[in-house]
Amino acid sequence: MMAMRSIAVVNEKGGSGKTTTAVNLAAALGERDRRVLVVDLDPQASASKWYGVKEPRGRDLLDVLPDDGLDLTPIVRPTDAPGVYIVPSSHRLIHIDKALARQIGAEVLLRSKLHALQTFLEQEQNIVPLDAYWGELERDRVSFDSEQEAAEHYIKRIGELQRMVSPFDYIIIDCPPALGILTVNALAAAQAVLIPVEAHAICLNDLDALTGVIETVKARLQPSLRIAGILACRVNRTRHATAAVEQLNQRFPGLVCRTTIRENVSLAKCPSHGIPITQYATNSSGAQDYRALAEEVIGNNESEDANDG
Repeated sequence: MMAMRSIAVVNEKGGSGKTTTAVNLAAALGERDRRVLVVDLDPQASASKWYGVKEPRGRDLLDVLPDDGLDLTPIVRPTDAPGVYIVPSSHRLIHIDKALARQIGAEVLLRSKLHALQTFLEQEQNIVPLDAYWGELERDRVSFDSEQEAAEHYIKRIGELQRMVSPFDYIIIDCPPALGILTVNALAAAQAVLIPVEAHAICLNDLDALTGVIETVKARLQPSLRIAGILACRVNRTRHATAAVEQLNQRFPGLVCRTTIRENVSLAKCPSHGIPITQYATNSSGAQDYRALAEEVIGNNESEDANDG
């Protein structure tokens, strides 16, 4: 059995293809019969919107992360992409620094929550604790227009959660474009880091700074953390793009993904349709590239599992 892998998709530069990669890699892994949880840590909630998942009503990540009495299970949502679930983001995450200011071990809160979720799903007799969700209803019904609307919402949620009865193969964490407490939480929770970069605007100094942060987190919080790959995105046939990819390979030998993500208009269009590229334009170059990336990720993980065995 393949061990679960958690991958943080990180780049502090906006527009690098970070959310595009998190959403579409997850969907491509789901196509390969892997169970995937996407954790949207960006207050802009771009990954959540891309999957057509609305901002949570009631409890959300800002409530769950700092509270020892709450877990992630009630806020996990299914998506229309096969095998893919999501912990949606909320604009309230902009207040996370204040919420965690007095928390001991604030940098590892996400790791503990994900561990608890996975442990729950690994239980042989996995029973959704219904009483807990009716407790959530009592606390959160003020967020709804009526008690009937709140009850219907939680009945639907319980049905969704009862179908979530086995562990995830992959956890994909979409990070905000900043190296703050949310990104540090993602790195501390992850085993691997995937760094998307735009081939048109690669700044090697920025990448050096990011890899330095990753090494610091590895030394202080997560010894098993490694860079899974640097992914060149929006690659076209120009000399500049070709030179940029070559430059990446020279500066970071052995760390650049074999797969590159080609410039593709369908990738730009599909977020507004609320579905990943694998469903929006299944035969496009964007879909082909993210399927190839999924194959590369799976192949690398299976090789690691074989070596560990």
